[in-house]
Amino acid sequence: MHISMKIQRQGQTGQQMADANETILAGIADAGDYYASAQAQNLLNEYKGYSYQPAIILPSGGQQGLKLPEEVQYQFEAFLFTADPNPSKGSFEIHYRLEDGYQVANVQLKDLSGKILKLVKLEGSAGTVQLSSTSLLPGIYLLSLDVNGTNLKTIKVIVSK
Repeated sequence: MHISMKIQRQGQTGQQMADANETILAGIADAGDYYASAQAQNLLNEYKGYSYQPAIILPSGGQQGLKLPEEVQYQFEAFLFTADPNPSKGSFEIHYRLEDGYQVANVQLKDLSGKILKLVKLEGSAGTVQLSSTSLLPGIYLLSLDVNGTNLKTIKVIVSK
């Protein structure tokens, strides 16, 4: 519980709280970089003449100044291309997210010599594709994402048995 909330619930002033709990507040103030420590330091600085440095200004709008959920904006990376599990036994999932405006997007599974073993056309700008690796020998393979004829990213995938 925040110290300021405890003061309000008990109907005390900051001075009364500092006078009645000076030893406890000093222990909290010295505990480290915690919100309660900052509150205790401020109470002791203001009401008991302590000089914790630097003076800490606590946020006023909500707990520790956190934004309310409706104020939070989530930003996603525009591009994503991953495969898991890696290493794979049997199959793996390819996760992708592309920027808008592409015409053709494909994933190519290649051996280390560059030979295309599997070609998967991607549908939509984001999704997951299941790719079987049961017909492949154990080893290292390359998984390439090609968009509009351009290779955007190539990752190594390991197939094990």
